[in-house]
Amino acid sequence: MYLLSAEATIQWELLPTTATPPLLGDLDLLFITPEGDTIYLDAPIEVQDYIPPTPTTAGRILYKFTPELEGFWRIRLVVGIPASYQILSKIEMFVFDNSTTTTPYNDDIGKPYPYDINFFLQGFMVPNEIYGTFVASRNITLATDAPGSKAIAEEFPAFTPTTLKILHNENEIGSIVFPRYSKIGIITVTPVIILPGHKIQVVSQGASIDPNVRDIAVNLVGCCTIVACSAI
Repeated sequence: MYLLSAEATIQWELLPTTATPPLLGDLDLLFITPEGDTIYLDAPIEVQDYIPPTPTTAGRILYKFTPELEGFWRIRLVVGIPASYQILSKIEMFVFDNSTTTTPYNDDIGKPYPYDINFFLQGFMVPNEIYGTFVASRNITLATDAPGSKAIAEEFPAFTPTTLKILHNENEIGSIVFPRYSKIGIITVTPVIILPGHKIQVVSQGASIDPNVRDIAVNLVGCCTIVACSAI
């Protein structure tokens, strides 16, 4: 992590080589700013900051850089010209402003990620009970049968299969079925989009409950889009 408006020293190590090392005047830098702009610097490396490699010793390149934009910088050591260049090495850096309250940069913002909805139904089951309620604070989608979801009981049904319903805003969208002698529940879900404030509930409404089954853990795997958050 680097600080905004503070000088940073970037260092590249060049491995020992028997090949002819690049000439100082051929070494250029390509900067890609957090805003996506490209800056190409022609031969910016100072003489005293370049030690070429030899067959037995590593070389070194130094460059001092003061970032004036907060966010994710990508820096490339290249040879060539702006229209056609070869990348020798890549460096990426996060730049933060520690003097104000900011929203940290996150390269995952805007990408879909799994989102777990967890329930623990403690004790023995009885009919017509709400065993867990989840309220959404973001947009979440559940795909068909919510791939990756799991349900497990500490004790299996010994007499009759036990079925729990999954509700979305009190509308049935799926079920969790524990067959006889199985601690593993079978989850089925119809696709649904859960909006902020919507509820997902696990209930025993109208169910036939085996007196043996108890302590059920449920994890429904949905998907959400990563959004920016506030930092102190």
